[in-house]
Amino acid sequence: MRALVLVSLAVALAFVGLMLYATDGHFVAQIADLHVVCQYAKAMAEGHPFRYNAGEAPTSGATSVLHTAILALGHALGARGEGLIALAILLGAAFYGASVLLARRVGARLGGEREGLLAGGLVALGGPVVWAFLYGSDIALFLGLIYLYATLHRTDYVMVAALAMMFSIMTSYTRARAESLIDRCKVGFMERPERIVLFMIGAFTDRMAGVLWVILVLSIVTVVNRMHFTYLALNNRAMPSGSNPAARVLWRAFFWRDERSTVPYDAWVIAILAFVWLTPPGWLGDPTAIGAGLWALLQ
Repeated sequence: MRALVLVSLAVALAFVGLMLYATDGHFVAQIADLHVVCQYAKAMAEGHPFRYNAGEAPTSGATSVLHTAILALGHALGARGEGLIALAILLGAAFYGASVLLARRVGARLGGEREGLLAGGLVALGGPVVWAFLYGSDIALFLGLIYLYATLHRTDYVMVAALAMMFSIMTSYTRARAESLIDRCKVGFMERPERIVLFMIGAFTDRMAGVLWVILVLSIVTVVNRMHFTYLALNNRAMPSGSNPAARVLWRAFFWRDERSTVPYDAWVIAILAFVWLTPPGWLGDPTAIGAGLWALLQ
C-alpha cells in the first residue's frame, strides 16, 4: 500500500510540476471544460447559479452540479481566478490518489492482496485515468458506485462501473487527441452532459444498473466514432452514410453527428429512457433496485 501511495504521489507531482514548468508557474485550465465549470462555480457563489454571467438565462452548461458546488464553496472561501483552477486540479489529484487506494481495496476484497496491488497499480499508471483526474474532471463520481458494488460483493457490477468509468474517460481523451490533429471532433452521442443527467435519473428513480449499461455501451460507441471520424478526416475520406434505408438509419444512429435539440437526438433520448425505466431490474441483475418500477404498471 505504501508503494501505491508513493507512486500516485510521484505521478501527481510530476503532472503538476510539468504543467507549472510549461506555463511559467501558472495553473491553467488544460481544456475549456474546466474554465466553463469554474465560471459557473463563480456564478453559483455570487448568488446566480446555472447562469454563465449575471443577468443571463439559466443554462445547463455546468453538467456536474456536485463538482460545481464544491468549486463554488472554494470561490466563496477565497479561491478566485487562477486559484480556483488550482483548487480544481489539486482536488483532482486528491481524488486520483483516493481512486488508486480504492482500486487496491476493491481488488483485494474480490481477489486477494496481490490482485489489489495490481488493480491499484493499473489505475495509478493509466495515462488517460491520470489525465482525466488531474485536469479537474468530475470523473470521481464513478468511485462511489464501484465501492458500493464491491461492498455488496457484486463483482459483475464492479466491472461494469469500472469499464463505464474507463470509457467515459476515453470519450474526452480521444476528442482531445483528435483535435490535436484535426480542427473538430465533436461526434458520438455519450458526452458529459448525457452522463450526468443519466446518473441523476438512475439515482432518483433507483435504476442505476440500466443507466450504467447505457453509459458503458454508448461510451464505447462514442470512442470508436471519434477514432473512425479522425481516421476519415486525416485521409480525406467521405463520411459513411449507407447505401440503403436500413444502413442509413444504422449509420445515423451509431455514427452520431447530430446536435442536441434535434429530432434524432430526442428519439435517442426516448429510446434510452424506455430501456432504463421499462427493462425489469431482474433482467439486468440490478444489485440495488427495489420493485419492478414502471414495468409493474404495464402488467
